[in-house]
Amino acid sequence: MSELTLTASKRCIVCGEVKPHVEFNKRHDSRDGLRNDCRSCCRARQQEYWPAYYERTSTPPACTVCGSQFKGPGRRCPDCRVADRTCGQCGNTFRGSGTKCRPCSRKKRHCTYCGRLFRGSNARCITCYRAKRTCINCGRIFTGHARRCGACWSTERACTDCGKVFKGYTRRCGVCSSSERECLTCGKTFKGRKTRCSSCINTQRECVQCGCTFKGHQKRCFTCQSGEGECSDCGRTFKGTSLRCPSCMWLDLPLEERIAKAQQRHGRRRALKLAAEIDGPVPAAMYAAIMASGLCSYCGKPPRTVDHILPLARGGIEHESNLTPACKRCNSSKNAKLLTEWHPDRVAYGVATCSKVAAEYERQVAGAQMGVSA
Repeated sequence: MSELTLTASKRCIVCGEVKPHVEFNKRHDSRDGLRNDCRSCCRARQQEYWPAYYERTSTPPACTVCGSQFKGPGRRCPDCRVADRTCGQCGNTFRGSGTKCRPCSRKKRHCTYCGRLFRGSNARCITCYRAKRTCINCGRIFTGHARRCGACWSTERACTDCGKVFKGYTRRCGVCSSSERECLTCGKTFKGRKTRCSSCINTQRECVQCGCTFKGHQKRCFTCQSGEGECSDCGRTFKGTSLRCPSCMWLDLPLEERIAKAQQRHGRRRALKLAAEIDGPVPAAMYAAIMASGLCSYCGKPPRTVDHILPLARGGIEHESNLTPACKRCNSSKNAKLLTEWHPDRVAYGVATCSKVAAEYERQVAGAQMGVSA
C-alpha cells in the first residue's frame, strides 16, 4: 500500500505537469485528499501575492464618507459603517449598516410560497429556498432556490470583452467586470462593474411621493416603496409598488399560462387545482363557509381544513359539491386516497353524516363493481 501511494501521480492544473503525490500539499475537503496545484506553483503564487499585498496595505485607504484613513476591508471606516440611523419601517434609531433595525428585519412573516409563518428577512422560508427542483438546462434534480443547478450556472464560457475562457455565470470575466472605468456622472475613475460610482448612485434625493429626503438611487424612499396601497380592481389593501394586488394580476392571466407557471415553480397541487376549476377559482369566502358549516365529516371533531372528497390527483373537481369540512388529522390521513381505499370506520361515519360523502362513496363502489365484472 505504501509503494502504491508513493508511485501514484497527479496532473497539476497550473503548470500541466504530471507529478507524484508527494509534490502536492494536503487538502481534507478534496476527493483524493490533495490540492489540485503542486507545491512549486503554490510557492510561486505566494511569492507574487504577498509583496503586492504589503505594498497595498502600507498606505491605509480613505473612507468614502468622512475621508479619514483606516485599516481594514471595505470603503467606509467602522464609524461610518455602523453609524446611528433611522429604521425605514418603525422609525426607531439604531446603530448599524442596514436600512431596518434588527427587530424589523427578523420579525415573523408568511412565506410567499407555502404560507408558513417564519422569522427572518427573506420572502420565502428556508424550506422553500432549499427545496428540490429540476434544472431548466440539463433537467437534473438539485437542492436550492435557483432555476439552474450549480454545474449549469458555472460553466466555461468566453468573455464578451477580452475573449478569455473562464468559469462562471456572467458574460464577462472577473478582470473585465471589475476593471477601472470612468463615472458617467462625475468623471471620477473607479473600479467596478457599473457605469456610475457609488457616490453618484447613492446620492441625497427627494422622494416623489412623500417629499422626504433620503439617500439612494430610487425615485421613492423605502417607506413609500414598502407601504400599503389599495388595489384598483378589487379595492383590497396590499403592500407593494404596483397598482393592482398580486391576486388580481394572477387571475388576469389565461388558465393555460397559470397552469404552466405553477408547474414550472414546482407547485404540483396548485396546477392540479387550476386544471380542476369549473366556474373559475372557488373564493376564500366559500372555503370559510364550508369550514364553518359543521364538524369534521369523517370523525366529528372541530374542522380546521376543507377536504376534496374525490382528491384532485384522482380526477376531483374544484367545486362546492366536492368540498367538505375535515379536521387536519383526517385530511392528512386521507391524502390522495379514494373513499374505498381509506379507513373503513371514518368512511362509514362520513357516509352516515354527510350526503356528499355518501353520494361519492356509492359512485366509487359502483365503479369498482363494474370494473370487476368487466
